[in-house]
Parts: sequence; structure tokens; C-alpha cells
Amino acid sequence: MPPGTGKVKIETRLKDAEVFVDGAFAGTVRETKDMYLKSGAHNLEIRAAGHPKYSERLYVLGGKTLKVSPGF
Repeated sequence: MPPGTGKVKIETRLKDAEVFVDGAFAGTVRETKDMYLKSGAHNLEIRAAGHPKYSERLYVLGGKTLKVSPGF
């Protein structure tokens, strides 16, 4: 894990869902299921066709893993 970063792990079966971090497109769940973000607060959105948009304010801690389960 790079210094000053934490790991965000997205757990969903919809691997083509789109992931946005701080308003910017980051890729699909398949591409970003394990992301390393700088320590601090981040806005996460996950969008999948036919499902309500999932959004959460994350607080990433350096050296820690945060699991996110959007429920779809």
C-alpha cells in the first residue's frame, strides 16, 4: 500500500457498475474493486443501470482497508 493511502474495496456482483470518486469517473467496479485513495474524506458514487445510485462519504485512513457494499 503506498504511504499515506488507504484501500477501498468495493463488494458487489455488478462488475460493470460505474464508480465515481470525488465527482470524477474512476472506472467500473471490475477495474476499481481495490482502490488506493489518499487519507481523508472522499465522496464515492456507484451507478448501475436499473438500480438506485449509491453514494457515501468515506473517511479513508492510511494503512487501513475500508469495505463498501452498495447492496446490489
